[in-house]
Amino acid sequence: MIRLLIACQLLLLSGAVMATELVFHFTNPNFGGNVGNGTFLMNQADALNSFKAPVVVTTAKTQIETFKDNLQRAILNHLATSTTDGLFDTNGNVKLGTDLNFDLNNDGQSDFSVKVGDTATDGNLSISITDGLTSTTLVVPSTVTKP
Repeated sequence: MIRLLIACQLLLLSGAVMATELVFHFTNPNFGGNVGNGTFLMNQADALNSFKAPVVVTTAKTQIETFKDNLQRAILNHLATSTTDGLFDTNGNVKLGTDLNFDLNNDGQSDFSVKVGDTATDGNLSISITDGLTSTTLVVPSTVTKP
């Protein structure tokens, strides 16, 4: 009988226990969370960010510096035009065996040269550009004609 009485007291004192399943929701809208959280999260991130970008002070170019830049650009453009005019025929084909030398400072010495290979190898043509210190070789697909 005492056992029955203790069981009844435990049953009356315990009450109803209720539980639900755990559900996870993302907070960040980048991962499927509520879009309304985006502004709040960005403001929080900005408030916590202590990094400040360095201030870069640029001074305006003088007129003489702008003139020098424009002149250099014009000279290089003319040089590139001269080079392409000498490398290609009127049909747009590369001239085999072309050897162009450029004397930029009129001292009688070639400052740089552009040389096209005499033959195409495996459908490719080599073009060498040399400035006296460095050399660059370009390998391009060939559609060439003999000069």
